[in-house]
Amino acid sequence: HDIDLEELLDGLKTIVDKFGSKVVQYAVELSQELVNQFFKMIKKEDDNNGELYCAAEGVIKILENIFSVISKNKNSNTNHSDIINNIENIISPLLDFTLSGEGFEFLDNGLDLLKEVIECMHSNNGPNVPLSNILWKYFTLINY
Repeated sequence: HDIDLEELLDGLKTIVDKFGSKVVQYAVELSQELVNQFFKMIKKEDDNNGELYCAAEGVIKILENIFSVISKNKNSNTNHSDIINNIENIISPLLDFTLSGEGFEFLDNGLDLLKEVIECMHSNNGPNVPLSNILWKYFTLINY
């Protein structure tokens, strides 16, 4: 049976949304797997009617949801700053790709997606927490 990538990602998004507090403890591993899948998708030659593009965009949206879930569950015993720092390091290659020429070709609205992810990541740290060095790099690239 063929599984539609978009349906699979929609299901994963629903799991992250509904079971956010349970997902936080797996956020780093889940983010790593999503980034791995993103790079597998963009390397495929055959994109059936934009399915890979939509799936890659879906991966970015799920990563954004993961950051949102982490911020909503800050009251748990988990060290959220460590989780966020680990995820920032994991998604850094994805953000680099999004800003590359190839990334602009592959993702029509890659810059908008990137801005959304960075804003979400920063807002999850709180308004009084400065941008990490990783986020600062992308913030300056996007805004200047």
